[in-house]
Amino acid sequence: MSCGCSEDSQESEIRMAYPSTIPYAGQKWHKLCIQSIGPITLPIVEVNPNLHIASFVLIDNYDLVRRLSRVMARKICMYNPEYLLCVEAKSLPLTYAICDCLNMLYRRQRKKKVRYVVVRKTKKVYMKFPYSVTISSITTGARQKLYIDRNDITKLRKHSFVLVDDVISTGSTVNALLRLLKRVHLSPRAIWTVLFEGEMSVTKVNYPHKSRIHALGRLPLYTTE
Repeated sequence: MSCGCSEDSQESEIRMAYPSTIPYAGQKWHKLCIQSIGPITLPIVEVNPNLHIASFVLIDNYDLVRRLSRVMARKICMYNPEYLLCVEAKSLPLTYAICDCLNMLYRRQRKKKVRYVVVRKTKKVYMKFPYSVTISSITTGARQKLYIDRNDITKLRKHSFVLVDDVISTGSTVNALLRLLKRVHLSPRAIWTVLFEGEMSVTKVNYPHKSRIHALGRLPLYTTE
């Protein structure tokens, strides 16, 4: 597959360069190209007998996190965020690294430090007044909740922020988080993810500013049907 990567690719170009589904015929590896990063080889794992996915895991990949953070920081800085917001846990290392890169960029401009807020998947003891929203897992059907403490809401209310994710597959998690933020009268300046998966597109994200939803590439679904 040709990489087709460019700095100014829009979603339509991502859609053409990266197919949403590929017939599964026993493939073991998927070669992914991410804008400004180049090719990455990912293992293909089974979700169920009819569905396999390319496993994109950042949480233990230091080198890839650092490379992605430099690319994404240069793009995110156009929104001049004071905070980044992410959901634990896979996107947390990337969010931390993007903060570091943004702060290096901002230090030259003498801007305030960028910090981050983490949305949790279980209620923590430090949360005295948490807000929550329920989501359903697409793969297991199990219901789970997202939690954010009122102290973190106060931070976001006083500052501009960008929502960061690693992979948006169906939009269920990001849309649940956007519902939660809307309840407390908050909205991110932009939404940034490394990858869309399958047929995911900006139209499936319940966010009014579609041009502010960004992805660097797409992961296909491997299907047998």
